[in-house]
Amino acid sequence: MTEKVFQLKKDSDLYNQYMGSKQENKKYAILLKDFLLQYDIKLDETMMFFTSENLSIKLSSENEEKYETSIKKCDNQYGISKFKINSKINKHFKKEVSSKIDFKKIENYRFWWMDYISKGKYRLWHNNENVYGYLSSEYSNDIKLSNDMRELKMSEYYKIIEDIKSTK
Repeated sequence: MTEKVFQLKKDSDLYNQYMGSKQENKKYAILLKDFLLQYDIKLDETMMFFTSENLSIKLSSENEEKYETSIKKCDNQYGISKFKINSKINKHFKKEVSSKIDFKKIENYRFWWMDYISKGKYRLWHNNENVYGYLSSEYSNDIKLSNDMRELKMSEYYKIIEDIKSTK
Protein backbone atom coordinates (compact mmCIF):
# COMPACT_ATOMS: atom_id res chain seq x y z
CA MET A 1 0.00 0.00 0.00
CA THR A 2 1.23 3.48 -0.86
CA GLU A 3 0.20 6.62 1.01
CA LYS A 4 0.96 10.26 0.21
CA VAL A 5 0.00 13.40 2.08
CA PHE A 6 0.40 16.91 0.80
CA GLN A 7 -0.48 20.58 1.01
CA LEU A 8 -1.86 22.29 -2.08
CA LYS A 9 -0.05 25.34 -3.37
CA LYS A 10 -2.31 28.38 -3.15
CA ASP A 11 -1.87 29.32 -6.80
CA SER A 12 -2.93 25.89 -8.10
CA ASP A 13 -6.11 25.15 -10.05
CA LEU A 14 -7.16 22.44 -7.60
CA TYR A 15 -6.72 24.81 -4.64
CA ASN A 16 -8.87 27.44 -6.35
CA GLN A 17 -11.50 24.88 -7.35
CA TYR A 18 -11.65 23.44 -3.84
CA MET A 19 -11.90 26.84 -2.12
CA GLY A 20 -14.41 28.06 -4.73
CA SER A 21 -16.56 25.00 -4.05
CA LYS A 22 -16.47 25.59 -0.30
CA GLN A 23 -17.40 29.24 -0.79
CA GLU A 24 -20.30 28.36 -3.10
CA ASN A 25 -21.55 25.68 -0.67
CA LYS A 26 -21.50 28.23 2.13
CA LYS A 27 -23.45 30.69 -0.03
CA TYR A 28 -26.00 27.94 -0.78
CA ALA A 29 -26.43 27.15 2.93
CA ILE A 30 -27.02 30.82 3.78
CA LEU A 31 -29.56 31.28 0.97
CA LEU A 32 -31.29 28.02 1.95
CA LYS A 33 -31.51 29.07 5.60
CA ASP A 34 -33.03 32.44 4.64
CA PHE A 35 -35.46 30.73 2.27
CA LEU A 36 -36.62 28.23 4.91
CA LEU A 37 -37.15 31.03 7.43
CA GLN A 38 -39.05 33.16 4.92
CA TYR A 39 -41.44 30.32 4.02
CA ASP A 40 -41.62 28.90 7.56
CA ILE A 41 -40.29 25.50 6.49
CA LYS A 42 -38.85 23.49 9.33
CA LEU A 43 -36.20 20.83 8.97
CA ASP A 44 -36.03 17.85 11.27
CA GLU A 45 -33.40 17.77 14.01
CA THR A 46 -30.66 16.46 11.68
CA MET A 47 -30.78 19.68 9.63
CA MET A 48 -30.06 17.58 6.55
CA PHE A 49 -30.30 18.81 2.96
CA PHE A 50 -28.92 18.04 -0.50
CA THR A 51 -27.15 20.76 -2.43
CA SER A 52 -29.40 20.66 -5.47
CA GLU A 53 -31.10 22.89 -8.01
CA ASN A 54 -34.43 21.67 -6.62
CA LEU A 55 -35.47 21.84 -2.99
CA SER A 56 -34.32 18.61 -1.29
CA ILE A 57 -34.41 18.65 2.52
CA LYS A 58 -35.28 16.48 5.49
CA LEU A 59 -38.55 18.01 6.66
CA SER A 60 -39.94 17.95 10.16
CA SER A 61 -42.89 15.55 10.48
CA GLU A 62 -45.19 18.59 10.78
CA ASN A 63 -43.93 19.95 7.45
CA GLU A 64 -44.07 16.55 5.77
CA GLU A 65 -47.83 16.63 6.27
CA LYS A 66 -48.09 20.29 5.26
CA TYR A 67 -46.22 19.74 1.95
CA GLU A 68 -47.44 16.21 1.28
CA THR A 69 -48.83 17.08 -2.16
CA SER A 70 -45.69 19.02 -3.15
CA ILE A 71 -43.09 16.35 -2.46
CA LYS A 72 -42.12 13.41 -4.64
CA LYS A 73 -42.74 9.89 -3.49
CA CYS A 74 -39.17 8.65 -3.36
CA ASP A 75 -37.14 6.54 -1.02
CA ASN A 76 -33.60 7.38 -0.09
CA GLN A 77 -31.49 6.29 2.82
CA TYR A 78 -31.46 9.76 4.36
CA GLY A 79 -35.20 10.44 4.41
CA ILE A 80 -34.75 13.53 2.25
CA SER A 81 -37.93 14.98 0.76
CA LYS A 82 -37.56 16.17 -2.82
CA PHE A 83 -40.04 18.78 -3.91
CA LYS A 84 -41.78 18.33 -7.24
CA ILE A 85 -40.17 20.46 -9.94
CA ASN A 86 -43.37 22.32 -10.77
CA SER A 87 -44.57 22.79 -7.20
CA LYS A 88 -45.11 26.37 -6.11
CA ILE A 89 -42.52 26.18 -3.34
CA ASN A 90 -39.86 24.67 -5.64
CA LYS A 91 -40.45 27.43 -8.21
CA HIS A 92 -39.80 30.00 -5.47
CA PHE A 93 -36.72 28.04 -4.40
CA LYS A 94 -35.31 28.02 -7.93
CA LYS A 95 -35.84 31.77 -8.26
CA GLU A 96 -34.57 32.75 -4.80
CA VAL A 97 -31.83 30.18 -4.17
CA SER A 98 -30.63 27.94 -6.98
CA SER A 99 -30.59 30.67 -9.64
CA LYS A 100 -27.97 32.44 -7.49
CA ILE A 101 -25.68 29.40 -7.21
CA ASP A 102 -23.01 28.21 -9.64
CA PHE A 103 -23.45 24.44 -9.33
CA LYS A 104 -20.51 23.79 -11.67
CA LYS A 105 -18.28 25.57 -9.16
CA ILE A 106 -19.56 23.24 -6.43
CA GLU A 107 -18.87 20.08 -8.43
CA ASN A 108 -15.75 20.94 -10.45
CA TYR A 109 -13.12 19.36 -8.20
CA ARG A 110 -15.00 16.21 -7.11
CA PHE A 111 -12.94 13.75 -9.18
CA TRP A 112 -9.49 15.28 -8.61
CA TRP A 113 -8.14 12.01 -7.20
CA MET A 114 -8.55 10.13 -10.49
CA ASP A 115 -5.40 11.82 -11.79
CA TYR A 116 -3.40 10.04 -9.07
CA ILE A 117 -5.03 6.74 -8.15
CA SER A 118 -7.56 4.47 -9.81
CA LYS A 119 -8.84 2.94 -6.61
CA GLY A 120 -8.11 3.75 -3.01
CA LYS A 121 -8.72 6.36 -0.34
CA TYR A 122 -8.56 10.10 -0.85
CA ARG A 123 -9.39 13.26 0.99
CA LEU A 124 -9.06 17.01 0.67
CA TRP A 125 -9.68 19.25 3.67
CA HIS A 126 -8.79 22.73 4.76
CA ASN A 127 -7.91 24.74 7.81
CA ASN A 128 -8.08 28.48 7.37
CA GLU A 129 -6.39 29.18 4.01
CA ASN A 130 -4.44 25.91 3.81
CA VAL A 131 -5.70 22.89 1.87
CA TYR A 132 -4.33 19.45 2.69
CA GLY A 133 -4.77 16.10 1.02
CA TYR A 134 -4.37 12.39 1.53
CA LEU A 135 -4.08 9.64 -1.08
CA SER A 136 -3.62 5.90 -0.58
CA SER A 137 -3.70 2.99 -2.97
CA GLU A 138 -3.36 -0.72 -2.44
CA TYR A 139 -2.78 -1.24 -6.15
CA SER A 140 0.06 1.18 -6.80
CA ASN A 141 3.62 1.10 -5.56
CA ASP A 142 4.05 4.81 -6.14
CA ILE A 143 1.71 7.78 -6.31
CA LYS A 144 3.10 10.67 -8.31
CA LEU A 145 1.95 14.05 -6.99
CA SER A 146 1.66 17.06 -9.26
CA ASN A 147 3.85 20.15 -8.99
CA ASP A 148 0.88 21.89 -7.34
CA MET A 149 1.24 19.63 -4.30
CA ARG A 150 3.92 19.96 -1.67
CA GLU A 151 4.48 16.50 -0.27
CA LEU A 152 4.47 16.28 3.52
CA LYS A 153 5.96 13.66 5.79
CA MET A 154 3.29 11.62 7.55
CA SER A 155 4.54 12.89 10.91
CA GLU A 156 4.21 16.49 9.73
CA TYR A 157 0.69 15.82 8.41
CA TYR A 158 -0.51 14.26 11.67
CA LYS A 159 1.15 17.02 13.69
CA ILE A 160 -0.90 19.58 11.72
CA ILE A 161 -4.06 17.64 12.57
CA GLU A 162 -3.13 17.41 16.26
CA ASP A 163 -2.30 21.14 16.40
CA ILE A 164 -5.68 22.00 14.89
CA LYS A 165 -7.51 19.74 17.35
CA SER A 166 -5.67 21.24 20.32
CA THR A 167 -6.73 24.79 19.39
CA LYS A 168 -10.44 23.94 19.26
